[in-house]
Amino acid sequence: MDPIPRRSGPTWKQFLISQAKGILAMDFLHVDTVLLRRLYVLPVDLGDRVGSLRFLSRDRDAKFTAAFDAALAPVGIDVLRSPVRAPRANAIAERWVSSVRREWALS
Repeated sequence: MDPIPRRSGPTWKQFLISQAKGILAMDFLHVDTVLLRRLYVLPVDLGDRVGSLRFLSRDRDAKFTAAFDAALAPVGIDVLRSPVRAPRANAIAERWVSSVRREWALS
């Protein structure tokens, strides 16, 4: 058997770098307070990128409803749901969430 031929297109790393300005990673998180209250947080940092966003990368959490996705359609943002049981698919948002939870636990 001959080896698989190399693709002529960009590598995965090159693709991500070229599309990075148009992708927004998002994740809901919740933290429980000392008073046993649950706070929900939706971290988003758009800045001046709002006009250049084309994709929203999110996990399959039930907190993201169909209405949430539908609200993004009129502004031209396509929602990309991560594969089932693949937390590394949205690694940037997941890492940020874990950092917030660690900091919250220390305060």
